[in-house]
Amino acid sequence: MFGDALNFGTAWFWSLTIFFIFFVIGTINKKEPGLGFGILLYLGALYLWGDFNPFPWMFAHPMEIFALAFLYVIAGTTWAVVKWRLFVKAKAHDCNRFKLEYQPGEGVKDLHGYLLDRTGLSSLPPLVYDEKSRITRWMMWWPISLILTLIDDPIQKIFTAIYDFIAKRLQSISDKAFKDL
Repeated sequence: MFGDALNFGTAWFWSLTIFFIFFVIGTINKKEPGLGFGILLYLGALYLWGDFNPFPWMFAHPMEIFALAFLYVIAGTTWAVVKWRLFVKAKAHDCNRFKLEYQPGEGVKDLHGYLLDRTGLSSLPPLVYDEKSRITRWMMWWPISLILTLIDDPIQKIFTAIYDFIAKRLQSISDKAFKDL
């Protein structure tokens, strides 16, 4: 049916690859399963309908496969430690920012509960046990997580800084529009 439709460089190959990239970006930071299955589907499609066949090389080089797998686990473990540090620092920064916004009052939780709601954490400080799925995702998919962190985190910081810069002005516009109510 497809023949060699998914050979490297064909329009079908690039269409599937671009779709796969968006799928990976959409699932890597979520707590939902599916990334591993998606990767298997992608590689299976390239194997069945393209020119991707790593098996002869893999069978001819088992020690290289073992060494690469070992290095992958080491790199993933190292990345999980780095990513955890970045995650915890970002959540601590969020807590400090939300503390400034906190207004105790009727129907409002205590500060601790308010911070948990706003940050999406289960506890303060974050417990490694509560974040097991997130940490193992960082370990398993470390190349993707690393690339997304290098691209996404600076962009988020830029827009957060811009938001912080204009927030008071935006609020004054809102307050002015509703001053008579």
